[in-house]
Amino acid sequence: MILIFLVTLLPVTHPVLGFLVNTTSSLSFGVEALYTVLRGPLADWGVVLYRDPDLEVKVLDQLLALPALQDSPRVLVDLGSDGDLWSKDQPAPVLRGARVIHIVVFKEDPRPFFEAISLQWNPKYLMLFSLADESVQTLLMDNVFKGIERLVLFENPTPLFQKRRAKARLYTSLPFSKVQPVIALGDWNPTTFRNSEDIFVDRYQSFEGYEFLLGTWLDDRPYLYQSATKAKGVGDGVVAEMLDAMAGVLDYRYNVTTVSPDEQWGSYENGSWNGMLGMVHRGEKNFTVNYFVITEERLEAFDASVSYRMEGFGLAMMIPAPLAKWRATYYPFMPSVWFCVGGTFAIVVVIMTLQDLLQPEPFLGGLGQTWPYLLRAVVNHSLPVLPTAQWQRVLVGVWWVYCFILTTAYTANLIAFLTIPVFPKRIQTLEELAQSDYRVSMCDYGEFVPGALKTSENRVYRALGDKLDLFKEYEEIIPLMRRGTHAFIESYSYGRLLLYADFEILYSYMLKDQLYPGHLCWYFQKNTAWKYKFDQGIQRLVEAGLISRWLKIKMEDFLGQDYERRERLAAKEQLDNKQPLSLQHLQGVFFILLLSWAASVVVFTIELVLLQVLQ
Repeated sequence: MILIFLVTLLPVTHPVLGFLVNTTSSLSFGVEALYTVLRGPLADWGVVLYRDPDLEVKVLDQLLALPALQDSPRVLVDLGSDGDLWSKDQPAPVLRGARVIHIVVFKEDPRPFFEAISLQWNPKYLMLFSLADESVQTLLMDNVFKGIERLVLFENPTPLFQKRRAKARLYTSLPFSKVQPVIALGDWNPTTFRNSEDIFVDRYQSFEGYEFLLGTWLDDRPYLYQSATKAKGVGDGVVAEMLDAMAGVLDYRYNVTTVSPDEQWGSYENGSWNGMLGMVHRGEKNFTVNYFVITEERLEAFDASVSYRMEGFGLAMMIPAPLAKWRATYYPFMPSVWFCVGGTFAIVVVIMTLQDLLQPEPFLGGLGQTWPYLLRAVVNHSLPVLPTAQWQRVLVGVWWVYCFILTTAYTANLIAFLTIPVFPKRIQTLEELAQSDYRVSMCDYGEFVPGALKTSENRVYRALGDKLDLFKEYEEIIPLMRRGTHAFIESYSYGRLLLYADFEILYSYMLKDQLYPGHLCWYFQKNTAWKYKFDQGIQRLVEAGLISRWLKIKMEDFLGQDYERRERLAAKEQLDNKQPLSLQHLQGVFFILLLSWAASVVVFTIELVLLQVLQ
């Protein structure tokens, strides 16, 4: 049966406890060491105590009466129970809390309980207290405890050595040591082991030349790709620089995989993981360093490193072609402005005509003479004569000022629109793309994005998922993108290199919004004890600015040095390109002339018809 005791501050009534507070002389040999540990270096820590049901009744009573178990949060577990059932019922702080010490007090082999325990159990600190009559140091190297970061064994002297050594001795393991995998830290002494770092030493100060097997795919520019200057199967890129930098400190070697065996990136399908993540999950590889973002689904099956960069999936589109140059004659004003100008002209013509009709002596003599008179100001021509009536002079004066401002603004903008290409408004956000007629394309290599889009609760993401077309090769996608019918989804940095370096698509752009922006990380096998060494190394590289520096260098290897500045200058030159006006620039003027001639012919024809009808 599993015994779980919650924290209590009630007065102690256990018959043995009163004696323990004053003296430890009656404690069993191993319990005495545990008593001093919990009263000293590990005071106020949460405790999960695993007790062997085969212990003597006296020892069990003494364990339950320890003051530290009365004063601190604690959980008591019977090693004779089902480890799997127990672990599935416990909250995460109990199973892997940062300031919780797991203590196993045993006489018989405790491994059956822990062999059945779930993967969610992974304490940072595990203390083995052996009350057995023989040495159990081999437990430190057992696979059952290989996922523990800080591991120590308190071993009492066997009956043969109790006269020569009266204190418990501390041992720990160095899993990567080639000479002495189990070392003695010394006999227990509260004055020597003053804090938790003295008891739980760093077991992974060096990997001693160990060769890690990495589940990788050398097609992940600029992060990991085949080196152009080294042998086949040797990687280059940002993560290769990271691995090499940390290898010099941690003393390890690594071996990469050229391509994923199933040519999948890594996703959970049909009850198992495929791609690079599948190799790690099956234990074939130690970890993977390719482009992976942190997701909840992956965290359940793997251990993620600290993040080394924030990046998402970019969407690339072709820059739309410039609008026809003949339309430059009306580009200076928005359609709403043109509508207001036409409406204002019509109103002024009507008012001027009415004023003319109300005068004893008309100034212009009707609508046929009024609109050409007012139109002269619109096209920046002077007025041949001014009205005699003061009210008409006020109207004409205000109209002339209005037209002067209007024609000045039009002329200033017309110069720019005649010489600089005018482009349609670009799609810049995911919502604009979802509402457009564009479809979305992506290469199907086992990423999570297609499935996530189709099942997303976000209406914009789901709309993109409904418009998503998957292809096996990039060569199938690029023609669709060139035709301007599809947007192209790919990881942001890799997508830029693919379009500019491989397919030489210069007139494309990336949307400002990214799909699923997230923290890039490395994925390790679940409960990897030494992952924290890589976490520390990655964090130092990020803080030193080396990740950003290496990324810039690797991008320049493909796009050329100072590529970002050159892209900005090229765009500026395209806008600032000065050239003489050609017929193509001024074709809009000729279109207006032709329309005017056509309108005059129509009006002339109407006048002839009306004249014949009246006669």
